[in-house]
Amino acid sequence: MGMDVYGLKPKTSKGEYFRNNVWWWHPLWDYCTYISPELTSKVQDGHSNSGDGLNAVDSRKLGFAIQDSVENGKAEEYVNEYYEVIHQLPDEKCFCVKKNIFEAFTVSGPIPFPVEVDDKEPNPECQTCKGTGMQRNWNSNYHINVTNIQQFSEFLIDCGGFQIC
Repeated sequence: MGMDVYGLKPKTSKGEYFRNNVWWWHPLWDYCTYISPELTSKVQDGHSNSGDGLNAVDSRKLGFAIQDSVENGKAEEYVNEYYEVIHQLPDEKCFCVKKNIFEAFTVSGPIPFPVEVDDKEPNPECQTCKGTGMQRNWNSNYHINVTNIQQFSEFLIDCGGFQIC
C-alpha cells in the first residue's frame, strides 16, 4: 500500500504527484509534524489516504520549512537520530513462533479477541528468522532519508495544495 499525494493546482511537474509506500510515508509525515506542527495539525490524519491535505499557502509554507531544514542540516540530523533509535530497538519474536490468529481466538464476552500465544518451537525453515525464533523489530521496516525529504519539499512548494489519497 502507498500514499498517493496529488497536487491540487500544480505550478510545475514536480508539484503534480508524490508517492511513498507506507514504509516511507509514515516516517516522512512524522518528520513534517516535527518540523511544522502548527501546519500539519491542520491535516486531521496525515497517516491515512482519506483525501485530507493542505491548501496552497500552507503547502508552500510547509515545503519551505522542510527545505530550510534540509539546507541547515536539521533533516540529516533527524535522519541520523531516527536510525540510531531504530538500531537500538530490541528484536522481537518471529511470526513462526506465534500461534496463527485463527488458533489464538479467545472469547471474552460476546466478541472474540485474538491473543498472542508464544508456545511454538521456531521453524528451522523460516525465511524471516532462519530458525532462531527472533526477528528484527517491526519498526525497522520504516525508512526515511534526506533525498526523500527534499523531494517532498519540492512537491509541496509547487503543488498548489495537496490531497493524500
